[in-house]
Amino acid sequence: MKYKFIRILCFTLLAAGIAACTPGMKSTTEKRYTFADILDISYTPDTLHRCYGWFTDAGSWMGFTLPEKENWVNGFCGPFSLDMFRRQWMAQSAVTVGFSQKVSDTFLPDSTCYYPGELYMSAHSGNGTITQRLNFVSASTALLRIEADKAEELMLTGSQWGKNITVSVEQNSVIARHPSGESVTVTFPPDVKLTGTDNNYTALIHTSKYPVNVAISFFTSEKEMTVGLQNLPNLLNNPEKALQANAERWEGYLTKILRTDMKPEYDRIAVKAVTTLISNWRTHRGGLLHEGIVPSHAVGYFVGFWAWDTWRFSAGTAKFDPELAKNNIRAMFDYQQPDGMVIDCIYTDPSENNARDSKPPLVCWAVDELSLIHI
Repeated sequence: MKYKFIRILCFTLLAAGIAACTPGMKSTTEKRYTFADILDISYTPDTLHRCYGWFTDAGSWMGFTLPEKENWVNGFCGPFSLDMFRRQWMAQSAVTVGFSQKVSDTFLPDSTCYYPGELYMSAHSGNGTITQRLNFVSASTALLRIEADKAEELMLTGSQWGKNITVSVEQNSVIARHPSGESVTVTFPPDVKLTGTDNNYTALIHTSKYPVNVAISFFTSEKEMTVGLQNLPNLLNNPEKALQANAERWEGYLTKILRTDMKPEYDRIAVKAVTTLISNWRTHRGGLLHEGIVPSHAVGYFVGFWAWDTWRFSAGTAKFDPELAKNNIRAMFDYQQPDGMVIDCIYTDPSENNARDSKPPLVCWAVDELSLIHI
């Protein structure tokens, strides 16, 4: 019995040690942290090669990437405007992080990771280590959480704002406006020292309490931005509620699609499928009157809702997010013709819709899948 107890204790300590040494791994039972690097979205914006996908969630119209280790930026890259009619990097990185006393220090990457619903990165300089996490808390806002291994003043600033972007500082927010009406805002806690500098900003934060929370938001109009900014102080004062909702949503997705009767080697494929669907989820905007799923946010002309893609996506999404599946179907029926025809594809600009033809009527399959879960 004594030796059995010792053996169990050793295995327990070994498991704890492995968990503690895993880069980016949180001490948690959340399923998403067992699926590291679920998609490869490493990309530092340049004009030399193409980006093949972004981290985006909750129906947002903005996306981020992890910086490439050989072309490091000490901040998540973006946001990128995902609409078919825009497709622009609003910044190389709207928020980069360093130590204010050692501004010239070069940060070297330690680890990066894309978990379902979360980005993670860690880097060090000669002055210390900084880790960052990014989670979407709504369609318009992602919450950035910053930690350092020492209580030293941090300096945050933007890197390479996009073409025609005008940057200003208003109260505790940085506002980056584009002539299209789109804007990116970076909102800080009240104790920040925020200064506008030559179409950019610097934010100095001195705290011994981590994480430091920063809200990065994307809005499609000035009116939307005015309303959205009013909600951000509450988020920064109490981020736990929004983060818990994000964790519960992703835990719900994965709990519903991971089956005990499925071979474990298929689990990662299932999680990758869900993550891909959710990364292509877009909330209502312009001519898209309901939320839905686009065929691929990585390809400009696919950033709209297409008929048979919608039917297939809805049939799959019904398993883990039936309300999104229903709204995806509703979005296509918003443009049903007087003769009953459901048109081929629809976009934020309805003048680009294709009403010349349709697709096979697989919507019956999608509705049947929804009916199987009794909604």
